Amino acid sequence: MKTEREKQFEKYYRQIEAIEESIKNLNEQAEHLGIETRFIPYKLFKEQVEQLEEIQTYFNEVKMAPDQNTSEAILTISLKQFHQFIQGLKS
Repeated sequence: MKTEREKQFEKYYRQIEAIEESIKNLNEQAEHLGIETRFIPYKLFKEQVEQLEEIQTYFNEVKMAPDQNTSEAILTISLKQFHQFIQGLKS
């Protein structure tokens, strides 16, 4: 017999699988419809969540536009900056 905690973990992992399947289906549908936006499943560790929250706090202090202070916007900026860094290393 499973403990309540084990049942909660099983439910958690089933929900993760459902999210990943939904992302796969949305991306397939977007591709079929010619929509360029794609979703990626990503998981942040506690430290990364804290870093993201610190960035959002800073952006609030400097009155960053709300649409640029979302997790998605911050991660997009970060990816762009990292890509530029890598391109600089290549040249």
